[in-house]
Amino acid sequence: MSINQPIASRQLLTEDGNVITVTIGQPEIVADNAADSIADSDKDWSCPFTITGFATDIDGQAYGVDALQAVQLVSSAIRQALEKTNETLYWHENAFWQAGFPYLIESFGDANIESEILLEMHQRLTKNNPLNVSLNKPSK
Repeated sequence: MSINQPIASRQLLTEDGNVITVTIGQPEIVADNAADSIADSDKDWSCPFTITGFATDIDGQAYGVDALQAVQLVSSAIRQALEKTNETLYWHENAFWQAGFPYLIESFGDANIESEILLEMHQRLTKNNPLNVSLNKPSK
């Protein structure tokens, strides 16, 4: 798949120094949910991506109910695709390349679950962190 309108790219390195390029395309409307509606909010969206530099290119996309959700979810889709390669990759000379493609933490629309997850993350991050990193808690 060729990305017609790239909106972002990132380069990673393999252990051998080969360059792996991840390119994200502009979100696109893919299907109508309501046949008579012309509003974008009634359509499904996809955000395409391609990963080049391996023996075989990897193409994929993330879907969302709107363009923003598709863009938010593409990072997780890219991470999953890269993890399936089982390659050791580096981003900014760091083997924890996954930091460049974070997972979204799903709370399934439950503010209490989200608060508990954020509190647990905050406690774990600050326990061994001399900088005492702070996470913003959602307002109630």
